[in-house]
Amino acid sequence: LRYVWIRFRMRKLFRRPGWAGIGEHPELCVSMLQWLRDHRLEGLARAFEMPVTAFGYGNLDEIPAPYALRYGTGCGLVAFLLSAAPFARWIPKCLLLKRFRHGFQRLWERLAWDLNVRLNVQVTSIQRQAEGIVVTYTHPTQLLNEQVTDAEDRAEFDYLIIACPLVKEDVERIMMLTEEEADLQSRLRFISYAVASFEISDVVLKERVAFHLPMPETGAPMIVYQPHPDNELMVFYARLISNQPTPDDERRLREHIERYVRAFGGRINSDDDWHSYDAWLYFKHVSADDMRDGYYDRWEQIQGRNRTFYVGGLFDFDYVEGVARYSRAVIERHFLDKARRW
Repeated sequence: LRYVWIRFRMRKLFRRPGWAGIGEHPELCVSMLQWLRDHRLEGLARAFEMPVTAFGYGNLDEIPAPYALRYGTGCGLVAFLLSAAPFARWIPKCLLLKRFRHGFQRLWERLAWDLNVRLNVQVTSIQRQAEGIVVTYTHPTQLLNEQVTDAEDRAEFDYLIIACPLVKEDVERIMMLTEEEADLQSRLRFISYAVASFEISDVVLKERVAFHLPMPETGAPMIVYQPHPDNELMVFYARLISNQPTPDDERRLREHIERYVRAFGGRINSDDDWHSYDAWLYFKHVSADDMRDGYYDRWEQIQGRNRTFYVGGLFDFDYVEGVARYSRAVIERHFLDKARRW
């Protein structure tokens, strides 16, 4: 209750999309664990480990408090705790977390239905010029006997909006960065995260989602998810040891999953190796010190320079709601005003 009250009093600060001005609140620019201690809320550390650490946003002594506080709204935290409770099935659904019935894939397909989305494209260069943006890219044009023929093409645009993960080395391969852009991107941090799924025979979890508490060693699954009790598919979520995902990380994760499955009393369906394995650099963020020193104010100052805008999880919080909210704010601030003037 004390956390809900404190978070409610901070609602105006977190209602505004993005992080401009967050450096004016140095008391917030500390780790989430330190913030909990400062407010005598250490008892909530375990509760925050589930939606923060297990979901790939880092340990509580790593993640800056503003990120976790924006993510952990009072209503959201209560809904999460109720959803994770053993008695959740008897709680009205309006008080619990909800999910897309047909998954995120169908959502994105419907959103993109009327848009000019170009798939399987490899961007080779982006040139930012005074008169506009020129993008050169390759795309497959023919597939014959497993031989793929690529064609090179180019397109011209008025503006460039970068919405992909800002890994400095990747961006520099296709675009010349300004000194300020290069410095801002060099400060980014990521979490190596992986999701693996197997078909597991002879076991049905009592709950659809199980958290490993206390948190296990890095590289072991933190969440085990069985979407449907009548389906053998089981999903495992883990933070990886390496800064960049490696084959050794995959091997270690599989060893941990095999140990978990034996503890459950089940077995991995031998006809199905990896049902799926995806590992990537997750949770684009910066340190609490960078937030305090005006990192995000610097980003806001260069939005629109060289006809370039930046959006994505880094600029609010790395979840769909934060990405959409900040993107809408950028469009309204920089494009709708121009449209009204026209």
